[in-house]
Amino acid sequence: MPRVTFYGHTNTYAPDSPEGQRILRILTVIGVCILFIGIVLDLAYFRIADELVEVEAVITDIQSSGDNRRIYVTYTYGDVLYENVLLGYSAPGMNIGSPVTIRIHPGEPDDPVSNGGPTFLFIGVIFLTVTQAGKRIAKKQTAQPTA
Repeated sequence: MPRVTFYGHTNTYAPDSPEGQRILRILTVIGVCILFIGIVLDLAYFRIADELVEVEAVITDIQSSGDNRRIYVTYTYGDVLYENVLLGYSAPGMNIGSPVTIRIHPGEPDDPVSNGGPTFLFIGVIFLTVTQAGKRIAKKQTAQPTA
């Protein structure tokens, strides 16, 4: 199959090109690394999940910078008031004054626990799916006879 050209330029990043194959390998390594991070975070979370305590908190501040949102909450645990504590994660629908259930470790009540593992697992699976699809496309393109 002839390589697609646009305005006289050949697509050097096509999946069947050496450059395309290199990019697919790099994306595969990135996907595996992200997947590994997700597994490690999940294992760390599930190791302490039985010790965590759910606490009702109120969102007291939201600081936005581009796509990044920092959520601050206030809550009481063990007769101690914790004010404007960084939550560490954000979700749609979080607004100032909204109640939210958080999980804390009794040994570190000023540091709410977030489970970021599923997000990393999801992103890692997407990376690996895209790279495997690219490899299949490259295999089909190289298997077809050229004219």
